[in-house]
Amino acid sequence: MATPGDQARRTLDLLRNQIETGRLDAAAGTAARLLFIAPDPLVRAEVESALGVMLQRVGRVVESRDHFLFAASLTDNPGLRASYLAQASEVQFLGGDLTATRTTANQALELGERSGNAAAVCESLANLALVAQSEGYPGLAVDLARRSSRLGSIAPHSGPRSGWLRPLPVLPLAAAMVDLDLLADADRLLSEALASPAVAETAAHRPWLLGLRGIVRLLAGDWDRALMDAHSNLAEADRSGSLAARPWGWGVAAIVESLRGNASGATTLLDAAGANRLGAFGRYGEEWLLVGRATAAQQLPAYRQTLTEAWYRTRSHRWMVIWRPLAPALVRAAVAGGDLELAREVSLEAAEGARRAGGVASADASALQCAGLLSGDIDTLLSAVERYRSCGRPFALGQACLDAARGWIARGRPADAVVLLREATDIFHGLRAREPLIAAGLLLARHTGATTLPVVRVDPLAPLTRAERAVAIRAGQGLTNPQIAAELFLSARTVQAHLSSTYAKLTISSRVQLAGLVAAGVADTRNETRI
Repeated sequence: MATPGDQARRTLDLLRNQIETGRLDAAAGTAARLLFIAPDPLVRAEVESALGVMLQRVGRVVESRDHFLFAASLTDNPGLRASYLAQASEVQFLGGDLTATRTTANQALELGERSGNAAAVCESLANLALVAQSEGYPGLAVDLARRSSRLGSIAPHSGPRSGWLRPLPVLPLAAAMVDLDLLADADRLLSEALASPAVAETAAHRPWLLGLRGIVRLLAGDWDRALMDAHSNLAEADRSGSLAARPWGWGVAAIVESLRGNASGATTLLDAAGANRLGAFGRYGEEWLLVGRATAAQQLPAYRQTLTEAWYRTRSHRWMVIWRPLAPALVRAAVAGGDLELAREVSLEAAEGARRAGGVASADASALQCAGLLSGDIDTLLSAVERYRSCGRPFALGQACLDAARGWIARGRPADAVVLLREATDIFHGLRAREPLIAAGLLLARHTGATTLPVVRVDPLAPLTRAERAVAIRAGQGLTNPQIAAELFLSARTVQAHLSSTYAKLTISSRVQLAGLVAAGVADTRNETRI
C-alpha cells in the first residue's frame, strides 16, 4: 500500500512532467493538490519552486521570484537552497534588477560550491554572465558562460532540473558572442543546442533559443531564416507555455516584414502581440517588440516615440545586444524631430557602451554613427561606415552608408555620396529591404539621373520550409489534402502537419487567407520599377 510520501513523490513527478510538456493549467491544479496533501516542508519547497517556474514561463517575474525565495526559506539544506536561489536570480534578471541578480546568484554560487551542487553553480554562473553583458562587458560574460557550460556538461544528467540545466549556458554565451561580433559562432552554437537531445527533452528552452537565433540572423542579414525562426519561436512558445519568450519572435518578424514593405504581415503580428504588453518597467525582450512597432509606424512622431520607449525599457539591461542597432536609429529620429537633448543623451550612452566593450567593431561603429548624426560631421560618419565593414552586420552598414551619403549631399558633394548610395542600395536590395531601398534609390536617382530602380518583391511565403511551401502553394491554388498528398507523394497526415505549421508561421487561420498569400507570392515577376 502506498504511503503518503510515495503518493507525494508520484504527484511531484507528475507536476514536473506537466510543466516540461507545457500543460501549465493542469500543473497548477496538481500543485494545489500537493500543497493540500503534503505538508512536508521539503515537498512544499518543491511545489513553490514549480509555481515559480510556471509563473516565469508566462512572464509574471515578480511573483515567480517570490515563490523561489520562499522555497529557499523552507529548507536548511545548502544544496537545495542553492538551487532555489539560482532560480530566483534568473527571474530577478528577467525583471531587470541586476543588483539583486548579482547578490542572489553569488549566494547560490557559494552554497552550490560548498554543497557540491554543480547544477546550482552552473545556473548561477550563467546568470552572472547575463549581468556582466548587461553592464557592457561581453568578454567577461563569455568567460563566465563558458565556465557555466563546462559545469553543465559534467553535472548529473538526472533529476528535476537536469533537462533545463544542460542548454542553460547557451543563451548567455550566444548573446555575449553577438556583442563580440561573433555572429556565425553564435548561430552555430544555438543551432547545435536546438538539435541536441537535451533541448528536445525540455521544450521550454526552444522558444528562447529560436528567438535569440532569429535576432542573430536579423543582425547578420540572414532575414529569410530570421523570419522562420521568429515564427517558430511563436509556435514553440504557445506549445511549451514559455510565453515570456514571444516578444523576440513578434519583434524580429515585424521588423523584417515592415522593412520589406509587407505592412499587412507586420500588422497581423503586432495585432497578435497587442494584448500581450508587458509590465510598466518592461521585461527582458519587450524592447524587440517595441522596435518592431516603431519600424511598422507610418509617421515619424509615432516612430520616434516608440523607439524612445524601447530605449528606456532597455535601461535595466543597458548594453545588451539591442543598444547597437537601436541607438543610431533613435538619434536619427531625435535629430529629425528637433529633440537634441535626447539625441545627446543616447549618443553619450553609446559612447560609454563602446568604451566598455573595448574595441568591438559594432560597438565603435554604433557610437560613431550616433556622434556623426548628432554633429553632422562627415568624417565621423565615414569612420562609422569603416567600422561597420568589419562586423558582419549588413543592414547596419547600409544605414551608415545612407547617413554618410546624406552628409556629403548636405556639404554639396553629391558625387562622393553616389558611391555610398550605390553600396547602400546593393545591400538593401540583397536583403529585399524595400523601404530603405526606396529612400536610398530616390537619392541615387536624383544625383545620377537614373529613371529606374530594382524592385524588391515581398515574398509572403518566405518563412516556410521548402516542403511547407510546396504544400502551401498547392493548397492556395485549390487542391485538396488528398490531391496534394498524391501529387507530392506524401501521406495525408504529413500534408496536414505542413499546413498547420504554415498557418502558424504565416499567422493565418484559413485556406482563403492562404490563397491570397500564395497569389501575392507568385504573381509579381517584374524586375524594375519606374520612379
